[in-house]
Amino acid sequence: MPGWYADPEVSLFGDTYWIFPTYSAKYEEQIFFDCFSSKNLVDWTKHERILDSNEVKWAKRAMWAPSVIEKDGKYYLFFGANDVHPNEVGGIGVAVADKPQGPYKDLLGKPLINDIVNGAQPIDQFVFKDTDGTYYMIYGGWRHCNIVKLNNDFTGIVPFDDGLNYKEITPEGYAEGPCVFIRNGKYYFMWSEGGWTGPNYAVAYAISDSLFGPHKRIGRVIEQDANVARGAGHHSVLRVPNAAGPGKDKWYAIYHRRPLDKTAAEHRATCIEEMRFNEDGTIKPIKLTFEGVAPQTVSAQKSDALNITVVIEPDVKNDHVEAWAEKSRQLFIEWHPKLSKLLASPGFEPTREIRLRFKKMDGVAYAAGNEIVVSTDWITRAPDDHGLIVHELVHLIQSYRRRVPSWVTEGIADYIRFFIYEKPAIPRVTERSKYTDSYRVTGAFFNWIVVNHDKDFITKLNAVCREGKYSDGFFKDITGKTVDELWSDYAQEAMKK
Repeated sequence: MPGWYADPEVSLFGDTYWIFPTYSAKYEEQIFFDCFSSKNLVDWTKHERILDSNEVKWAKRAMWAPSVIEKDGKYYLFFGANDVHPNEVGGIGVAVADKPQGPYKDLLGKPLINDIVNGAQPIDQFVFKDTDGTYYMIYGGWRHCNIVKLNNDFTGIVPFDDGLNYKEITPEGYAEGPCVFIRNGKYYFMWSEGGWTGPNYAVAYAISDSLFGPHKRIGRVIEQDANVARGAGHHSVLRVPNAAGPGKDKWYAIYHRRPLDKTAAEHRATCIEEMRFNEDGTIKPIKLTFEGVAPQTVSAQKSDALNITVVIEPDVKNDHVEAWAEKSRQLFIEWHPKLSKLLASPGFEPTREIRLRFKKMDGVAYAAGNEIVVSTDWITRAPDDHGLIVHELVHLIQSYRRRVPSWVTEGIADYIRFFIYEKPAIPRVTERSKYTDSYRVTGAFFNWIVVNHDKDFITKLNAVCREGKYSDGFFKDITGKTVDELWSDYAQEAMKK
């Protein structure tokens, strides 16, 4: 990209790549952000002043390292400002817009984080959505790194289960610029080390089973090359799903560096290189080039691809579980679009980040956040029970934020499992039966309503549940009969069979 820009964060929104960098200049001149968009990683369009100090009244200088994330159709830009020190106003702020290119509006009118906690200057924030749907912010300069949990609307932070608001997760050698991604069930924690104004600025990393570490330093993957550039660091990572073929992703590192013929601290250029992995999951050293990367477009189909992480706990790993996991992965790919269409509602986008975990436990399976957990004991006893995966996938897509009666939530899932995915299973109904008796009974009851009253009943029911507007009066609104009247009709018919 032309011009002096540093600290780039890359995002993929739909079929368009976006880079949000720091404008590299004297601190007093760093009072705005530009961004860049591309369809192919090679040709970039500049979008000027997507946010500036005229909008952020408390930001006077040193507006650094934007981090942008999309949530519920809005785009949130987190940033640092003022190079804050103790007893000063500044730190990490957040702005919001309807489009990636803005214009952004200050969300709070003040910093989200102003104070120095655990020795970490509040800069270089990286916002990360974990597989369970929780949003975290990892940040910090001055060789200290903290993690906080963000609230639902990004207006504040919420305590962890132990009551702490901040946890320090600083790895060996850390200076600033944290970045996190997940690959094959592992958390890759990356950071910059060395001084940003000098030639030895570089990127190192760790791999962990937990976002909270421990993050044991493995080594550097981006550093100066005496034949290309110096001061290479403060990067971000891009994953392009299926770019190398079905199920094969491509990964890229976007970073800044200082040309060999420049010595001024502000002379930093944003560059991109492909990032590759060894068989054991470690990252191969990234070679600095003058050529960059080949064009890489993203079709709408690819941008909608699922990111499926499979975790099999070591004590239960065997050929049967691995085969079951692969079958489940194929079911996700086949059924996620079908269920997303059936359970659609205005303004809602179902999660495409799915974590599938196999472990030894009582019960069958459960869904929580973006994760489905399956009992290996159960799939050993019932090796063909793949319907449970469709059932739990329904729960991931439902994403009801307000409490809905369990018989309704489970009834929708069992209707889909037993009357769409599997061969219809009609349960026995007696005079003592009730539509709330069991999930399978409720599923059959819902199927009867679909067949006899409204073919779009499930889609409509799901929509009111997701909107938090469900009541038993819904049944009369849709069919003209109360739920008890409908059940009486169904039960009489079912008992005759």
